[in-house]
Amino acid sequence: MSCIRQKLQVRGFSPETIKIIESSWRSGTKSQYQSVARKWFEFCNLHNCDYVTAPVSIALDFLSDLFASGLSYSYINTARSCLSSLLLYEDSSVPFGQLPLVKRFMKGIFELRSSFPRYTISWSISTVFDFIRATPLYTLSLKDLSYRVAFLLSLLSGQRCQTITSLSLDNMIKSDDKFIFLITEKLKHTRTGVHQSPLEFQAYPYDSNICIVSHLQKYLEMTSELRNSSQQLLISFIKPHRPVSRETVSQWIKNFMSLAGIDTSKYKSHSTRGASASYLVSKHFDVKDIMSSDGWSKEETFRRFYNFE
Repeated sequence: MSCIRQKLQVRGFSPETIKIIESSWRSGTKSQYQSVARKWFEFCNLHNCDYVTAPVSIALDFLSDLFASGLSYSYINTARSCLSSLLLYEDSSVPFGQLPLVKRFMKGIFELRSSFPRYTISWSISTVFDFIRATPLYTLSLKDLSYRVAFLLSLLSGQRCQTITSLSLDNMIKSDDKFIFLITEKLKHTRTGVHQSPLEFQAYPYDSNICIVSHLQKYLEMTSELRNSSQQLLISFIKPHRPVSRETVSQWIKNFMSLAGIDTSKYKSHSTRGASASYLVSKHFDVKDIMSSDGWSKEETFRRFYNFE
C-alpha cells in the first residue's frame, strides 16, 4: 500500500494519520491485493493514467482485461475490492466498488462466468466418528493425537483454522467436563462491534474415544513437558515443538480426513465448517445460533456455501 501512503503524504496528511489509515488493511488483505495492485500499476502505466485518480471508465477497462484473460469471477471481485481501496475520488462519497455502474458490471461478469460453491454435498460425519472409535484414544501417538485434536476442534466448533491456531492455554478455562477458550486475537470475521464468542467444548460421557474433552486432556498431558514455555494450544509433534502455523493446522486436519477415508482431492480442511453446520441444521438447530457461533454474518452466504442439507 506504499502508493496510498505517497498520495496521502502529497495531500498533507500527517504520518500518524497515514499510519492509522494503513492499519485499516489487515496483512491478509494486503497479501491478497498484492498481485492485483501490481497488474493495476502496469495497466495504468500502459494507459498513462494515475493509479489513484484514474477515471471509472479506465478502472472498468482494467477489470474487463482481467475477464478477457480468463480469470475467475472471484479474482475479478477481489480486484474490484482492491480498486475500491486504491482509487480516491474526492468528489464522491461512494467507493469505486459500490458505484451503481460497477455493481452492474460485476453482475454482468457473474452472468458470463458464474462462481459456484466448491461443495454441493458434504462428507459423512458418522463415517469419520466410526473411524475414530476404531482406534482407542490411549493407543495414539502424539502425531496421530495432534491430527485428531485439530480435526475435532475444527469440526465441533465450525471455526476456521485461523481460530483453532489462536487457541491458547493462557485463555483456557478447564474443568472435568468442559473446556472453554476465550478468543483474544482479531480473526477474519472480527469487525467493529463483532468478535468471536468463547468456544466451549463439552464432554461426551458415553464414549471417551470421540469425546473432545478426553482428547484435550490427553493432549495436554502428552505435551506438558514439550512446550518450552509456549502457551499456544497446538504445538509441533516434531522437535523443537514450536507453536504451529495456520497452514500446519490445515494440513493436520487434511491428513486426518485422508486417514478417515475422505477424498481430500475434493474436500479440503475448510470443509469441516460446512459438514459441521449441515449436521446441526439436520438436527434442527436454529440457523441464527449456528451463524453466531461459527462467525457468519450473512445468512445468504451461509446457506449458499456451507449448508448442504
